[in-house]
Amino acid sequence: MFQSKKISFDDTLTRIQPDLNQLREELVQYIPCDSKSAQEIIDHFFKSNGKLIRPALFFLCADLCDYDGKHRQGLAAVSELIHSASLLHDDVIDDSKVRRNRPSPHTIWGQSSTILVGDLIYSRASEIVARSNNIRIIDGYASTIRKMSEGELIQLENTFNPEISIENYFKIITYKTAELMAMICKSSALIAELGSEAENALYEYGKNIGISFQLIDDALDYISAQEILGKEVVGDLAEGKLTYPLLAVRERASKKEWLEICSLLTHKPCDVLTLQEGILTYIEKYDAIETTLNLADKHTHLAQDALSIFDDETTKAPLIKLAQTLQIRNY
Repeated sequence: MFQSKKISFDDTLTRIQPDLNQLREELVQYIPCDSKSAQEIIDHFFKSNGKLIRPALFFLCADLCDYDGKHRQGLAAVSELIHSASLLHDDVIDDSKVRRNRPSPHTIWGQSSTILVGDLIYSRASEIVARSNNIRIIDGYASTIRKMSEGELIQLENTFNPEISIENYFKIITYKTAELMAMICKSSALIAELGSEAENALYEYGKNIGISFQLIDDALDYISAQEILGKEVVGDLAEGKLTYPLLAVRERASKKEWLEICSLLTHKPCDVLTLQEGILTYIEKYDAIETTLNLADKHTHLAQDALSIFDDETTKAPLIKLAQTLQIRNY
């Protein structure tokens, strides 16, 4: 399903590839530190620094806003640093053993050092943001980091809670994922001083991209092999995270079926194989993946619609294509 359309992620980023290549080479240099263990964790973590989706969003939005000033690389770095710090913390909280098919840092250097390095990276990102001398960018990123922490706390409060509300689910994914993407996009309009209409449009684009992105991620958790995501199928559910596919089942299953599903979640830690055998049947029976993908598609279209205020089709097209590419990804 995710592989039915062939759109290369890299092909959508041709115009900003030099920017991404430079950032990939220099990213670690944005995090100077005197601690040997911190440097080892940073080197290990950033050895495979992913697809740089968030910096790509910033660069493409900066192009749309016609911004090529001195803060271009720094603000792009900020987007990846904040994301990376959150991943370091999340892996400790979730006790995740693998990140991008490599051992998570806390399994090698311990939880305390890993958490402190996450704090160090957050602090460094804040320093770089401050250099913009733009109080609205500073305030925006401070608010974003706060919401990311709140989202994690709300998620922890609802761990293994089969009655989590749809409202809280969307608050979690908005705070943890979408707010950062929204701020990344908005910051390009802020630094370019384009005004509130462009700021709001790019905020809505980024927020809806983020919601769609997380919905796809939640769907992939139920159907993707470990070699694709670096974790087992229903890995999130085994950690007590009830995401949209299962909430879609809850809306359609009989009371007896839902009680059966709930009984599987009462054994902690949950056995992944037991969850797979007991829940994947209902995921398929009630078309939960298709429902999730349809909702992701809705938010992708909302993201694209938000760009309608911009006239330059040349710089707008890559953002539209990126939204489509992220929706049909298998990673």
